[in-house]
Order: sequence, then structure tokens, then C-alpha cells
Amino acid sequence: MVGFEKIKDAYESCSDFENIFTVLRDSLTHEVDDFLLQDEYLFHSRKLCIPHTSLREFLVWGLYVGGLLDILDETR
Repeated sequence: MVGFEKIKDAYESCSDFENIFTVLRDSLTHEVDDFLLQDEYLFHSRKLCIPHTSLREFLVWGLYVGGLLDILDETR
């Protein structure tokens, strides 16, 4: 998917993830409090952390619209 490489650069500027990303990046261990840094991607409990970017907005919108479409299909 286009844009996933940009996630790596956005962690440092995202208020949700900047602190834990910096700790993990600068430490010898790459796992702290259920957070894991792997290949410069941040995971929490094995789920990819998506920083506040247009990609995140797109993914949230897609989940929302997809859910609405499923509900509308069930009511027909």
C-alpha cells in the first residue's frame, strides 16, 4: 500500500507515539510495555501503530464506511 513507508518518519512527530518511539529507538532493547519496534515500525500488542497522518484518517474512514455498508446491506 502506498504511504506505509512514511509511517516510519511520522512516529517522531506524533504526540501519541513520539516518546515510546524515541525510547525504543535509542535503547538496546526494542520492546517495552507491550510496545515493540521492528524494522522501524512500532507495534503495540502485535498491532501496527498508525500515527496521526492522512493515511490514518483514510484507514479510519475506510473502516467506518465499510462498517456502514455492511449494516446497510443487512437491512435490505
